[in-house]
Amino acid sequence: TAMKTRGLFIPYRDIGGFQKLLRQQLDMRMQKWALPKGVLVSHGTPMIALESDGAGTRIDEFRSLRDQAKHSLYVMGIGMTLFSADASFMHSLASRGLSVRILMIDPAVITSSRSRRARKDSPDVCVMDESFSSYFSRRGYANDVRSSLLRLKEVVAETGKLRGAGSIELRTYPYFIPMNFTAVDEAHSGKVLLEFCLPFSDRRLRMLLSKSRDHDLFAEAMDNCEGLWDKSAPVVSVNTSSKQRN
Repeated sequence: TAMKTRGLFIPYRDIGGFQKLLRQQLDMRMQKWALPKGVLVSHGTPMIALESDGAGTRIDEFRSLRDQAKHSLYVMGIGMTLFSADASFMHSLASRGLSVRILMIDPAVITSSRSRRARKDSPDVCVMDESFSSYFSRRGYANDVRSSLLRLKEVVAETGKLRGAGSIELRTYPYFIPMNFTAVDEAHSGKVLLEFCLPFSDRRLRMLLSKSRDHDLFAEAMDNCEGLWDKSAPVVSVNTSSKQRN
């Protein structure tokens, strides 16, 4: 009656206690660490407790951070389903004069048939519909992602008709990456809220990094976020100051 995975050995009767201890540790601020050289850890970085995907506090924290943006906003979401449904917020970004980047998974990565997955023009990484939805514990999530991309393209195009001094670009990445993040003013004061999706669960773990407080860890996180942007494919972009659409 035990579980063993890559060196982790936990008796079944102790799993409940293990989960409780893990949550206690996640709720604590990391004050003192003795780690090998080369491991980046920020003193005082808050690990935010596990929450369900639809939890109100989770959504509020992302929205609060986005509202703080004064120069730039970089949002990466797996399906961007909530973000794409908020057209009024997208429109407000133009009037605020922000440089906005939006990144989500390429729906072509999610396939509905094995024969389609074997096609030569399919992405290098493919996930079956049902596996994708099960991973995030959201029924029909694959279809939601496809609809979300269509909405985002429409909303970005509509935003280009508004007056402002900002820009918005939408890209998609051809990978399966179970995480989200929102970064604001990364070249200035800088904050990034990272969220990791636990497998086959609607539970999410978030961590907020600040450029002024977390230094190297913030820089390392943003380097990876920028690398992902560079490897992603442009979908649509608008510049509300010049009224040009690509």
